[in-house]
Amino acid sequence: MAELEKTWQEKVAEEAAKHNTSAERMAIMKQRQEIPHLWNLNEDPALTDVIVHFLPPGVITIGNKTADPAPMVQLNGLSILPQHAVVENTKNKKLIITACEGAEVLVNGEKLTKPKQLSQNDRLLFGGNHLYVFNNPNKKGARKDITYEEAQKEIAKGAGIGIPGEGGKSKADLILEEELISTMPLVYRANAMAVELRRNVKFELVLVSPEMRGLQEGLTEIWVSVHNLTEDTRFMWEKARFMNRYYGMQEMYENKVDGEEWNMSKDRDPFYEAPDSKSLLGSAIVFLQPLAYLMDSEETYPIMDFTGEELGEMSVLLTPCNSSGKELIGDYVDDPKELIGRNYGFMVKIQSARGLPRRIDKSSCKYRFFDGKEVETPLITGNNPSYMHDQTFQYKSVSPELADYLLNANLWITLWGTQRPRQLPQRDTRRSTSAVSAEGKRSTRKKKVPKAPKPADEEIVLDKSAELGSEPKTPKKKSSSKTRRPKRATSASTQ
Repeated sequence: MAELEKTWQEKVAEEAAKHNTSAERMAIMKQRQEIPHLWNLNEDPALTDVIVHFLPPGVITIGNKTADPAPMVQLNGLSILPQHAVVENTKNKKLIITACEGAEVLVNGEKLTKPKQLSQNDRLLFGGNHLYVFNNPNKKGARKDITYEEAQKEIAKGAGIGIPGEGGKSKADLILEEELISTMPLVYRANAMAVELRRNVKFELVLVSPEMRGLQEGLTEIWVSVHNLTEDTRFMWEKARFMNRYYGMQEMYENKVDGEEWNMSKDRDPFYEAPDSKSLLGSAIVFLQPLAYLMDSEETYPIMDFTGEELGEMSVLLTPCNSSGKELIGDYVDDPKELIGRNYGFMVKIQSARGLPRRIDKSSCKYRFFDGKEVETPLITGNNPSYMHDQTFQYKSVSPELADYLLNANLWITLWGTQRPRQLPQRDTRRSTSAVSAEGKRSTRKKKVPKAPKPADEEIVLDKSAELGSEPKTPKKKSSSKTRRPKRATSASTQ
């Protein structure tokens, strides 16, 4: 445990001291001018370009220390397999990399699914933690200004997580980008620890807009989607909740590595979320424009989750009314500006939801209208719940802001619920550890791994410092509408 408790700087100093001779440094510099190699990227610039793995002519195997024979390039830590990848170097001119079965390798942010010829400055990620840049001194165009942040943005893009504001970023976009870069490696690592500890759980990064959280304004946030593959339950964790769980996962993993008691009961397990925990499931967008013309509407809106999948449908009725809650009939306006200064009321009725997934046990709805307080319906059991909720909103004098809100804004109704566990066939625990869903099924046919030459001094650590595993710092409207009066205006989404 003492080894695990050493600070990162202490480990760096110890490793660097082993390789801190002038003769050795000169030899390494000479080799870097002649032999293709990989140099590391790290979140801390001081730890970037301190580890060099040479790729001499021939077949170079990459894997962890348990491989037999030992790999020429040894990478240790989470999600590195004994036989992880193979590089074939033909006369220092053509280098082809192949990922071994079950191994996670990304090249320039894209998952490596077939042999690929390496190009100058390619960024390679092995297993989610080990990030390198390829350099061939026999080719022109080598870059030394490639950064960890640049590579992580590339990985995020390849994972389908779009960073807003590309080409003229706001301060909020830059903050989000920085958070994304720092959080993505932790999600990779959480997935890797889940595999090592045989927790059948999958974590994925999700960008959640304020509207999807039921807010009219605010910043896009990073959340983590949690899928319990054994019970087939899904949860959404805010970043702070994920970070708290992450530290517990890390402690659990370190206890196992140290040979201490590490297994925990479900109520203490950081990987486990109880099915009866109330979680954000999705949202429905309700168009308010009919209310701007004193018209009612009764429509069915799709309920979408955070991946864009449809969870079911929600039936919502909007009805103009007077101060006593009685419906207004025939009192239309041609221009929403006519509402300004008038006494106005209306009723929001959430009638039901239909076709919710079987895993959902109980559900409720939440929403916030204009500048009012949050409204929540009671929890209702079933996959076709009837909420029968109605809420009346009264305004003594309609403001220009409210009139504009009715005309141009939408009401976001969020769906929350508890789930029922369902036992699924046990899946292969050696699944992808990436921050997004694995792409397709892997072949079950075993690949032949070329025999490795006798391992040389496979890891060269420069005197600058050592990376020691590159671990990150912990730190279409679908609607069946019923219109009870002829509409003089059509609903339209502003989103």
